[in-house]
Amino acid sequence: MKTILMTLAALMLSSAAQAECPVGTAPYAKSLGGKPTCSLSGTYKDDLYLPNSNSYVLIGGVFMGYDNGKVGQELSLDPMTLTIQAGTQIFALNPKKDLSLPESQRIDRKDFLVISRGSKIEAAGTVDAPIVFSSAQGMHLAADQREAFPRARGDWGGLILNGKAPTNVCPDLTLCSAEGEAGTGYYGGNEPADNSGTLRYVRVEFGGDKINDEKEFNGITFNGVGSATNVNFVQVHKNNDDAIEFFGGNVNAKNLVLTGSGDDSIDWTFGYRGMIQYAIAQNDADDGDNGVEADNAKNVDLEPRSNPTLSNITLIGGPTTKRGLLLRVGSGGMIANSLVMGYKTCVDTETAHLPMVEITNNAFSCADLGSALSFPNNQEVDQKALLLNGYLPQEGSMLLATPSIELEDLFFDVPSFIGAVGDVDWTAGWTTAAQQ
Repeated sequence: MKTILMTLAALMLSSAAQAECPVGTAPYAKSLGGKPTCSLSGTYKDDLYLPNSNSYVLIGGVFMGYDNGKVGQELSLDPMTLTIQAGTQIFALNPKKDLSLPESQRIDRKDFLVISRGSKIEAAGTVDAPIVFSSAQGMHLAADQREAFPRARGDWGGLILNGKAPTNVCPDLTLCSAEGEAGTGYYGGNEPADNSGTLRYVRVEFGGDKINDEKEFNGITFNGVGSATNVNFVQVHKNNDDAIEFFGGNVNAKNLVLTGSGDDSIDWTFGYRGMIQYAIAQNDADDGDNGVEADNAKNVDLEPRSNPTLSNITLIGGPTTKRGLLLRVGSGGMIANSLVMGYKTCVDTETAHLPMVEITNNAFSCADLGSALSFPNNQEVDQKALLLNGYLPQEGSMLLATPSIELEDLFFDVPSFIGAVGDVDWTAGWTTAAQQ
């Protein structure tokens, strides 16, 4: 009788777990992150709410909203809103890399999440309950049993936001449908203030799966994303390619933490014109390329020209990194109130559009400063004077004694320090330093 009751209880629990999966998702065979797990797959045309009572797993390329990519009267959009509750975990893992599967089942599949043009993601986490996109490797096990299942760069794809803001790859912005990499949808238009939703207290970890032999997914890709989108307190950790890349658009961002990237930390191209303040980019010892890599387009004079503004950035290179600031292929840009250190070369602007480049009130410490001091009001500093503990300046640091200069746009604060962090560690509580 006891066995029968236990079996009935198990069936009831299983049914309850299945019943809790939102409409359009399905119960998943494994429980990931210690919670009942629901799978997401295909294209969603109706609003979707993901409560944190479950974990979720991406199966293949998952699209929020539909966009047929056509222009003019034939363009068809089915927009929707994906809302994710604070504390929710969303996992993904290419089966080719899933160590829990037998070899015969390890087939290659690209898992990623796309927010289509016109649709929104409302992912508002908190300091104590961030929203986490991560690798599913070993997450079906208790934390003390995962040693044989290490998470790694490239375990899954990444997060892609497609918007309707301008990009210079479209000659006519009113008839624009640029195609994202690896079949990740379409983007572009003539709405600089387009709104793709909210990313706040969000982590994206262990992404960057290979697209092909030459390309990988970025941690977060902003394709033509507009300035009404809210991006604040976001970490991309251990991505195999760039942490974040902007393909055109006008999206702004504050409080970014970009750690352990296998390639560049911040990358932009195709006419990006947003604003960024308070960004930390720190490479691990094993991999990394540039702190910032900036392009306009192969046709270097295409308009709108890439010309973003960055303030209070901390770029810390590692043993393999090349350049802190690489502005090239016709890109403009302003970088102010920032720290660049630990790269082979601090600044390379050889092929930038120099009439639109302004680099001012920054501190540099690299083996080769490059063109850093050819711009006014910059200084070379001894790393000893920085008094850094990781990226945090300690009492007496010259970074805390050097005020930021005021920038024109009201988006920017005017803090009393250089770099991304002053005497308050805004990264505490919601970021990770996990190596696997």
